[in-house]
Amino acid sequence: MGVFLATPTQSDVLDALRQFLIEVLPDGVPVGAGLVNRVSEFSEDEFVLMTPMRQERLETNIDSPSDLAFTASIASTIMTVTAMDPRFPDATIIPGLTIFGPGVGPSTKVVEQVTGPIGGIGTYRVSVNKNVPIATLSGSTKLVQRNTKFTIQLDFHGTTLSPASDMAATVSTLFRDSYAYNSFANQGLGVVPLHADDPRLVPYVNENQQVEMRWIVEAELQTNQVVRVPVEYADAVSVEIISVDATYPP
Repeated sequence: MGVFLATPTQSDVLDALRQFLIEVLPDGVPVGAGLVNRVSEFSEDEFVLMTPMRQERLETNIDSPSDLAFTASIASTIMTVTAMDPRFPDATIIPGLTIFGPGVGPSTKVVEQVTGPIGGIGTYRVSVNKNVPIATLSGSTKLVQRNTKFTIQLDFHGTTLSPASDMAATVSTLFRDSYAYNSFANQGLGVVPLHADDPRLVPYVNENQQVEMRWIVEAELQTNQVVRVPVEYADAVSVEIISVDATYPP
């Protein structure tokens, strides 16, 4: 799991849309990704292709701190965590996390967990070979949220005019209904349907020089993508009083 990977990913959005399409289309109609090199069309008479077209920002970033502290030591590339800071009960140590603390080498990251309950007390393999005596270390991050609208083109193919048209009309109708909202919500992938335009016929000539009936619908979905970046926070503040009558700097 990469710290800098935006989640949910585009693949998550396509997976959610594909599950919805399979749910509402006739049994046996395959649904796949468009613009795939060296892959032939489906052999079935009717099929659907999904092609991402646009990603649009819906608002400015939403930043949220995510603090994490623990007691640990590092011997070579093995970090042994003996206690988790109770101030952050929901925090977990994940692969890709950057570690901060006294004596810790720059850009030290967690590679994998070796022993112990997931994300808690146990041993971890880290990326930098260095010995660090037991101390309070941290793996704090900042969550940067980008609310994004994905526009995905749906191509409904058929050897005759009616089946492709009927499938496009079905999806366009249900996508703008509470049925679609509930269907996506039940998946739990954090993807929400927003809008689908009216179907339009865009036929084309395939590799066999045959006219193929293709109806197109553009589906718009929202997902709130989060990027996790490493940030080092201060856990103590030293306050000093400076006389206003004194010259500063001295």
